[in-house]
Amino acid sequence: MLPIKEQRWGIAMASVMAIFLIILLMMSWGSRYLIPRHYEYHELTAANGVKLHALVADPERIELRAADQPLGRYRVYGMNGGFFYNDAVLSLAVNNDQPVQGTAGGYGSGWFNAKYARGTLVWDGAAGSFSVQVVSAASELAVTDRTRYFAQGGVSMKLPDDAGWRAAAVEAEHL
Repeated sequence: MLPIKEQRWGIAMASVMAIFLIILLMMSWGSRYLIPRHYEYHELTAANGVKLHALVADPERIELRAADQPLGRYRVYGMNGGFFYNDAVLSLAVNNDQPVQGTAGGYGSGWFNAKYARGTLVWDGAAGSFSVQVVSAASELAVTDRTRYFAQGGVSMKLPDDAGWRAAAVEAEHL
């Protein structure tokens, strides 16, 4: 029989090894199941050197949220999709007629594009299509089913429209 001091040492070492193995298993499981991997990453460089970084995902997997801390602290992939000031969401941001923060119609909730009607990217899940709609509030959105969509306000960029983008983004929507 081993002395008590050596028994305790053996128990302590076995406990440390068990904890280490449990941590490794948890990290392996978490990296596989807790962080979504259903996306593709693309990086494109324009002729003028501007880089575009894109996460391509199935629209049905996208959920708009208000961030109350830096995005790196969340266990999801995300990007800034709108305008905000302190705690107020200043661009339209809704999931299924629910603003990302607060209640429908509330200031800073994501129900409105602040000050001006602006280009808003809308995913209509029932129709399976995207559109850009110039609206002031979520109640103005034209969607097939108000329980199956998301909408993120911003500015109508009209990328392929060299002649009209400035009139839309700068003059009409006050970028």
